[in-house]
Amino acid sequence: MAIRLMRRLGLPLLPVLLTIAAASSSDEASLLAFKAGLTGSNSSALASWNSSGASFCNWEGVTCSRRRPTRVASLSLPSSNLAGTLSPAIGNLTFLRRLNLSSNGLYGEIPTSIGRLRRLQWLNLSYNSFSGAFPVNLTSCISLKILDLDYNQLGGIIPVELGNTLTQLQMLLLTNNSIIGPIPPSLANLSLLQDLYLDYNHLEGLIPPCLGNFPVLHELSLEANMLTGEFPHSLWNLSALRVIGVGLNMLQGSIPANIGDKFPAMRFFGLHENRFHGAIPSSLSNLSRLTDLYLADNNFTGFVPPTLGMLHSLKYLYIGTNQLEADNGKGWEFVTSLANCSQLQELMLSHNFFGGQLPRSIVNLSMTLQMLDLENNSFSGTIPHDISNLIGLRLLDLGFNPISGVIPESIGKLTNLVDLALYNTGLSGLIPSTIGNLTKLNRLLAFHTNLEGPIPATIGRLKNLFNLDLSFNRLNGSIPREILELPSLAWILDLSYNSLSGHLPSEVGTLANLNQLILSGNQLSGQIPNSIGNCEVLEFLLLDNNSFGGDMPQSLTNLKGLNVLNLTVNKLSGRIPNAISNIGNLQYLCLAHNNFSGPIPAALQNFTLLKQLDVSFNNLQGEVPVKGVFRNLTFSSVVGNDNLCGGIPQLHLPPCPILDVSKNKNQHLKSLAIALPTTGAMLVLVSVIVLILLHNRKLKRRQNRQATSLVIEEQYQRVSYYALSRGSNDFSEANLLGKGRYEYGEGSAASKLGDIYSLGIILLEMFTGTSPTDDMFKDSLNLHEFATAAFPDRALEIADQTIWLHETNYTDATDASMTRGIIQQSLVSLFGLGISCSKQQPRERMVLADAVSKIHAIRDEYFKSRVVGSAASWSWNSSANSFCSWEGVTCSHRRRPTSVVALDLPSSDLAGTLSPAIGNLTFLRRLNLSSNDLHSEIPQSVSRLRRLRVLDMDHNAFSGEFPTNLTTCVRLTTVYLQYNQLGDRIPGIAINGNHLEGMIPPGIGSIAGLRNLTYASIAGDDKLCSGMPQLHLAPCPILDRLTCLAKEDYGSVNRCALEDEGASVTTAVKMFNLQMSGSSRSFEAECEALRRVRHRCLIKIITCCSSIDQQGQEFKALVFEFMPNGSLDG
Repeated sequence: MAIRLMRRLGLPLLPVLLTIAAASSSDEASLLAFKAGLTGSNSSALASWNSSGASFCNWEGVTCSRRRPTRVASLSLPSSNLAGTLSPAIGNLTFLRRLNLSSNGLYGEIPTSIGRLRRLQWLNLSYNSFSGAFPVNLTSCISLKILDLDYNQLGGIIPVELGNTLTQLQMLLLTNNSIIGPIPPSLANLSLLQDLYLDYNHLEGLIPPCLGNFPVLHELSLEANMLTGEFPHSLWNLSALRVIGVGLNMLQGSIPANIGDKFPAMRFFGLHENRFHGAIPSSLSNLSRLTDLYLADNNFTGFVPPTLGMLHSLKYLYIGTNQLEADNGKGWEFVTSLANCSQLQELMLSHNFFGGQLPRSIVNLSMTLQMLDLENNSFSGTIPHDISNLIGLRLLDLGFNPISGVIPESIGKLTNLVDLALYNTGLSGLIPSTIGNLTKLNRLLAFHTNLEGPIPATIGRLKNLFNLDLSFNRLNGSIPREILELPSLAWILDLSYNSLSGHLPSEVGTLANLNQLILSGNQLSGQIPNSIGNCEVLEFLLLDNNSFGGDMPQSLTNLKGLNVLNLTVNKLSGRIPNAISNIGNLQYLCLAHNNFSGPIPAALQNFTLLKQLDVSFNNLQGEVPVKGVFRNLTFSSVVGNDNLCGGIPQLHLPPCPILDVSKNKNQHLKSLAIALPTTGAMLVLVSVIVLILLHNRKLKRRQNRQATSLVIEEQYQRVSYYALSRGSNDFSEANLLGKGRYEYGEGSAASKLGDIYSLGIILLEMFTGTSPTDDMFKDSLNLHEFATAAFPDRALEIADQTIWLHETNYTDATDASMTRGIIQQSLVSLFGLGISCSKQQPRERMVLADAVSKIHAIRDEYFKSRVVGSAASWSWNSSANSFCSWEGVTCSHRRRPTSVVALDLPSSDLAGTLSPAIGNLTFLRRLNLSSNDLHSEIPQSVSRLRRLRVLDMDHNAFSGEFPTNLTTCVRLTTVYLQYNQLGDRIPGIAINGNHLEGMIPPGIGSIAGLRNLTYASIAGDDKLCSGMPQLHLAPCPILDRLTCLAKEDYGSVNRCALEDEGASVTTAVKMFNLQMSGSSRSFEAECEALRRVRHRCLIKIITCCSSIDQQGQEFKALVFEFMPNGSLDG
C-alpha cells in the first residue's frame, strides 16, 4: 500500500526501497553482533540465529514491527542461559521498544550506545552481573516506562538527569546493586511513577521530603541502605501506597497516631531495624489489607494494641527487639485478639519486656502459624498442654524466659517442628519420650534448664537432627546408643555437665559428620572407644571432667581437622602418642590431671598453630621441649610432673643429664635453607621488644609480667620501700635528679633517647648471637663497631647461623639462591636498623617511631617472601568459583546473594595488615579474624560497616589508637579485641580479657548496640576503678605527693643512700608513677631488658623494689649504681 501511494504521488521508489533494505540489513547485523558478544554462552535459544536461515524476524526472541516489518521492535530472551557482554551494537536497534534480557549471565558495563534507543519503553536487565557506574546515557531513553536493573553490581550514583528527562517512567527498580550517594530530589519530578525500589544499595543521607509529592506511587522500598535522619512526614501522605519498606537503615521518628486513616490499600509496612520510637498506634488495625507488619529492632515502647486481631489478612507480625511490655494485669490482650488472624504464619515477640504469666490464649492462634518466637522476655508460667493445637509450627522458641513446669507430652504432636528451643528456662522433670515423634526436627536446644532423668532413646528417631544441646541439666543414666547412630548430627552434640554415667558407646564412631562433641562434666568411665577416630571432621572434642581410663586412643590422630582436644581431669594413663603430631590443626591441647607417663612428645613444639598446652599434674618424665608453645609460660603448663627436666629457665626445672654423644664436626657443606617459622618468630619478637620499649603497648598476659618480676626479684636481693624512703630523706626535692622517661646511663648524659639505643643493641645481639661483654670486644672494638665493619656486604658472615640455617638440603640450586637472597636482604635491613639505633651520639640515632615502622616493614617484607602462605587463602582467586564459595566467605541467602554478610577466618595463619577495603563490605554482619598475625592499626574504614553485629579480632597484634569511628557501627552487639596492642584510650567498648589498670573512660557503653553490661564485660581486671555506676567499682585513688608528677612522666629519679653491712652506698632510684597509664609496663619492660642485655654503656642495676607505700598504694622502683658526673638533661 505504501508503494502504491508513492507511485500515485510520483515519488521516486528506488531510494525508499534501498533505505528499507539498508535498515533491514543493519538490524540483522546488530543482532549478529549481539550474539557474537555472548562468548561464554551455550544457549539453545540462539540456535536459529544465523544469516543463512529464515528472516531474522523469525529468530527466537525477536519480534519485528508491524508497521515496519524489517525493523526489530522487541528482543526478549529472559532466562535463556546467555553469558557474555552486551554488544554496543544493541544501540543500532533504534526501533526497539522492548528489551528483556533478565535472568541471564551477562556481565561488564551496560553500553552507552543504549542511550540511542529513543523509542525504548521497557528495559529489563535484572538478575545479571552488569557492573560499572549507573549508565547516565539511559536518561536519553525518553520513552522509558519501565526500567528494571535489579540484582546486578552497578555502582556510582543515581544521575540527577534521570528525574528530569524520564518523565514517562512508571517503574524504577534498582534493588540489590551497589549504588552510592544520596537519593536525588529530582526523582520527585517523575509524576507517573508507581513503583520505586532502591533497596539493598549503599545510599546514604536523608530521604528527600519532596518524595512525598508522588501522586500515584504504589510501592516504595528503600530498605537496607544507610539512610539517616527523620522519616519525612510528607511520606505519610502518600495515600495510594500499598508497600512501604524502609527497614535496615538508621531512620528515626514515630508512627502517626492516625496512620490507619492514611493508607487504605497498604499490604506491606516495614520499619524494622531503625530507631523509631514511641507507641505502636492502635489505628494500625484499620489497615485491613495489611499482610506484613515489620516493626522489630526499634525502640517502640508501651503496650501492643489489643486490636491487632482486626487485621484478618495478617501473615507476618514482627515486633521483637523493642521495649514493649505486658504483665499479668495488662498487655497480653493482643495475643488473644490475634486468634482472629486466621492466616498468621510468623509471630516474633522476642527481646522485649513481656512479663507475667504466658497467656493460655496463645494456643488459640491460627493452625497456619509456622513460627512462634518468644525468646528473651520475662514471662513465667508453664507450657500449655494444648500447645499441640499449633500443628503448623516449624519453630518454637521459648528460650531465656523463667517458665517452669515440665515439657508436656503433647509437644510430640507438633510433627512439623524443625527448631525447638527451650534453653535457659526453669523447665524440670523428664524429657518426654514423645519428643521422638518430631521427625523433622533439625535443632533441639534445651541447655541450662533443670531437666532430669535419662535421655530418651526415642531421640534416635530424629533422623534430620543436626544440633542437639542438652548441657547443664540433671540428666543421668547412660548415653543412648541410638543418639550416636544419627547420621544427620553434623554440628553439635553437647551433653556436658549432667550426671551421665557408664561407658561411651563405640557407636560414637558413626558420627562421621559431627563438628563438635562435648561430654565434659559427667561421670563417664571406661576407655575412650577407638572408633572415635572415625569422626574425621571433628573440630572440638571435649571429654574433660569425667573418669575415662586406659590409654589415649591412637585413632585420635586420625582427626586431622581437630582444633580443641580437652581430656583434663580423667584417669587416662600410658604415654601421650607421638603420632599426635599428625593433628596439624590442633590449637588447644589439655591433658592435665591424668596419669600420663613417659616423655612429652618433642613433636608438639613444632605445632605452628598450637596456642595452649596443658599437661600439668601427670607422671611425665624427661626433657621439656623449649620451642614453639613451650617458649611461653602463659601458653603452656607442665607443673605437677616431678620427673621433668630442662625446659625454659622460667620453669626452674633441674637440668637434664648430659649425654656423651660424639658429634661429627666435619660435615659436608650443605646448601643454605631458611627455617621460616624460626626467622618469622624472631622478627615478631623484635616487634614485641619495640613495643615493650615504647612503654605504651598492652602486654598480652599478666603472667608475663609476673614471670619477669619474679626473675628480677630472684636475681637481685630486694629492698623495701621504707629503706628507699629513709635513704632519700622521704624522696625529698634535694635528692631529686630528674623526672620523666629516662634510660639511666654511663659515659655521657642520660637521655630520653636511651630506649632507642637499647633497641639497637638488642637487635645486634639477637641477630649476631654475640654479647657486648664477650671477650672479642676489647680496646676500641664494641658490638656497634663490629656490625658497622661488616655492613652491608658481610651480613651473612656475622649473623648467628643458629637462627637461620637449617639442616635440610635444597635439591634445587635456584631455591637455595633465592633463599640466600631473602635471608641477606632481611639481615642487611635489620643490621642497618641496629647500627642506626645504637650510634654513640643520641642525636644521631633514629627516631623511635621510625624504628617501629621500619621493623614492621622488614617483617612484612619477609612474610611476603615466604613460599608457604595461608591455606585458607588458596581458594581466593578470581578464576575459581564465585567469591561466595571462597573459604571463610558467606554471602546473603536473602535478597542479595552477591553481598558478603560474614567473613570468618579465625586461626588461618594470616599475616600482614588489614586493608581499608574491608570497609567496602557494607553488608557485613560478622567479621572474625581472630587468632592470626595481623598487625598495625585497625583501619578507620571499619566504621562504614553499619550492619556489623559481631567484630572478633582478638589474639592478633593490632596496635595504634582504638578506632573511635567504630562507634558509628550502631548495630554492634559483640566486640572482641582482647590480646592485641591497642592504645590506652578505649571509647566505650567490650574490653573483657585484657589486664587493664586505672580509670575506665566515662564513655564506656556509648555504642548503641551495647545496651547493657551483658556485652560490656570487664571481669578479671582487678585493678580497674571508676567507670559507669553500673560497674560498682571503687573510685580511683588520689595521687600522693610521691607520684604526682608531670602528666607525661612515668616517674622520677632520686639520689638514695642505702645501708649495706653497716656502710652507706649512694644509689640512683628510678621510681614509677603507677597512676600513669603504661608505667607499670615500663617497670617490667626495663626489668626484662636489663636482665637480657649487658652493655658497657648501660649502668648496672643493683636491685628492685615492688612493694606498698605508706598510703597502701603499689610502689615500684629500680635501683642503679649512682653516676656522680651524670645528669638528666639529655
